[in-house]
Amino acid sequence: MMPENIRQSSTLFHQIRIADFVALYFSLTGLGLQMIAYEKDYYNMISDIETSTEKQHVQILMWIAFSFNLIHVISLVLRHLIYFKWLYVKRLITKYDTLTTTGYWKTIMGEIVIQSIIPFPFTNELYYFESNGRFKAKNIVFKYNHILLAFMTFSRIYQIIKALLLITYWTSPRAQRICGINGSKAYYLFAIKSIMKEKPYKFLLTSLFISVIQLGYCLRIFERQLTSQSGQDFNLMSNTIWNVIITMTTVGYGDIYPKTTMGRLIGVVVALWGLFLVSIFTVTLSNLFTFSNGEQKAFQLSDRLKLKDELRVSAANVLGSSFKSMKVKKLHSEDKDAIKNAVNDYKKQAIAFFQIAKAVRMAQTLSSDTDHLRHEISDLMKKIKEMDYAQAQLKDICKAHGPQPVI
Repeated sequence: MMPENIRQSSTLFHQIRIADFVALYFSLTGLGLQMIAYEKDYYNMISDIETSTEKQHVQILMWIAFSFNLIHVISLVLRHLIYFKWLYVKRLITKYDTLTTTGYWKTIMGEIVIQSIIPFPFTNELYYFESNGRFKAKNIVFKYNHILLAFMTFSRIYQIIKALLLITYWTSPRAQRICGINGSKAYYLFAIKSIMKEKPYKFLLTSLFISVIQLGYCLRIFERQLTSQSGQDFNLMSNTIWNVIITMTTVGYGDIYPKTTMGRLIGVVVALWGLFLVSIFTVTLSNLFTFSNGEQKAFQLSDRLKLKDELRVSAANVLGSSFKSMKVKKLHSEDKDAIKNAVNDYKKQAIAFFQIAKAVRMAQTLSSDTDHLRHEISDLMKKIKEMDYAQAQLKDICKAHGPQPVI
């Protein structure tokens, strides 16, 4: 197999990035138009008067959004074709491999199906109904397009994450070559792990912000119809965001909560995603209070110096209490209580002294063991280098004398 053409592979990788952002532009534009159409359609549903002109406006918006999403899907297909060509230039596949033989067509079809799940103009008149006995609400009207819009927000968030990860250093051609040398792959998961290691707080805050807005909007879609019956105003994004944050952090005040079937399903997603974010936050916070190598050495040295200072103070206290007890015995030989108190004070100071002295010895022993191990490792590395040098000299001698005749 021929070696990789680095210049050509880098050019194709930049084309993949461009195709990803072109697809992202059309997908987000389509999502924005669908959200505008949903808001207009919702207010048409709850208003007493709904004219054919208003319905027509919604249909026009949805058809324009549908066109943008169609271009988005075509852009994704072109992006995958460029990616497949890039795999060949990277020598990850041969010239005899095709989309069918490699099974890559399944990946393309799967992404096409996922990204094609959007609110369609011709399904906007399909309704389903729910009831809530607690709030005496019957025949609450929903559209199947509401479910499709909620799913569309999830798929577009996935598209945003993919495009942003593709412009990071951790998926760049250089990172891919380094990973290839070390037997790994610079894919999206590697980029996520690298960002979490490099900038954990930025990763957490960004994930929290995006998920709170997106999940809050999905909750608003399915819960705002019960606002008048329940008295819980889910029309306001601030209330839905509050509910999402409280659910994510497992607090659950219960002042507002989802009541519809799809709203509760979104609540389950919020709870599970919240567990994931809280666990990452716990690990990140734990790492925050973990010493680095330099900090650990500085702490150990400072701690030993602090213990030595305390040992000097304790030794002075022992001498002072000893002198005091001797003075009390000499001046107040008949006062047994005074003598007893002076002796007890001396014993107390002596015990404290021995405890601090023991801590100093332990710290010195730990430091000595660490230094001894460090010296042994250093000596071992020197011996390995000497052996390598001797082996290289032996090879040079063998080459200089040539092969020995066979007797």
